[in-house]
Amino acid sequence: MALQFDQRVTDLLQKQGAMRVAVFLRSKSPLYSLGNDEVVISACRTLGIDPVASRARLMTILEWDYLTIFAFNLWFDDYDWATAHHKLGSQEFRDKVNDFVASQHDRHGWDAKPPYLEDHTLPGV
Repeated sequence: MALQFDQRVTDLLQKQGAMRVAVFLRSKSPLYSLGNDEVVISACRTLGIDPVASRARLMTILEWDYLTIFAFNLWFDDYDWATAHHKLGSQEFRDKVNDFVASQHDRHGWDAKPPYLEDHTLPGV
């Protein structure tokens, strides 16, 4: 059974403009054991888009014992590593996901490239 999306989501996906997607994967999910790239592929398929044609690019991973958050870009051909730590899109689009990805760019330094990993599963973190 295919998921039904709000018309705004469907319209946004059909435009195929640059966007960022966040996936929140709980440790109880049957998909939790998937590799990082497999999570992106699965999310793309759920959205009804081709991961290759959409140029899906994993940007950052945030891990806790109970939850892993993935953020990835779609249809973002003009990604510039030198300015990518700046916020993406309009003021309305600057939500917590974009702020987090921007902070990951800042924390990992100019030479680091995605995907970034912030792991809170280690002892003492």
